[in-house]
Amino acid sequence: MKFTLNIFLVFLCMLFSGCGSGHISFGGKVTFEEDGSPLTLGTVVFTTDTFQAEGTIQSDGTYQLGSISQKDGLPPGNYKVFVIGAGNVVNEKFISSIDLTFTDRNTTPLTCEVTSGKHTFDFTVKKFTAKH
Repeated sequence: MKFTLNIFLVFLCMLFSGCGSGHISFGGKVTFEEDGSPLTLGTVVFTTDTFQAEGTIQSDGTYQLGSISQKDGLPPGNYKVFVIGAGNVVNEKFISSIDLTFTDRNTTPLTCEVTSGKHTFDFTVKKFTAKH
């Protein structure tokens, strides 16, 4: 019984704290291409066909990436990166602060390769401009 309990505790540790998961913890900063100012709102999403992780953008443009917990990172690999929730609600309508190209997995030009040696991924996005 004691052996089974020990295995269960090891499993819980791996599941909830990421120990032994092979995930790489990292963060970065999102800024605007036009003037270098930080994006101050939104969520950065890293995705593959089988995995997704996200990090909340702070007021200085920085984020920490998490999959199960807020900062546990993600497995090594190649990821598409896009940003959601970057904007404001005006007259009950959401207005994006970034170009819509960067808000969709299928149109984003942002990508990265996560390896054990790199722990910072900074991205630049374009500001939203209303096209007339």
